[in-house]
Amino acid sequence: MVQIKITQQDSIVIREKPEYLIALYLNHDGLIYEIYNGPGDAPYESTSKSDAYNHRHMRVNKLMELDKLVDPKMRIQSIHKIEKMKPEYKNKNRNTENK
Repeated sequence: MVQIKITQQDSIVIREKPEYLIALYLNHDGLIYEIYNGPGDAPYESTSKSDAYNHRHMRVNKLMELDKLVDPKMRIQSIHKIEKMKPEYKNKNRNTENK
């Protein structure tokens, strides 16, 4: 079982522990970057706690760190290459961009 999550925020939310997790980031320009691709254990265990609805919040920065530790053999192979996420790709606050 694979959970695929996409976000434009600083975190993703999951309800249950995935066998595998693919987390993607969609920026305001419509470009997609891979945040995490690998087994779901490490991301799930890294969450601080669940909220009232049993949702677990995972920070994008933490997922990017965990992704660096994934053995390439444990990744789900993609048909089309997706660039890895970098901190500078995050959406900037639109209010500060216009100043």
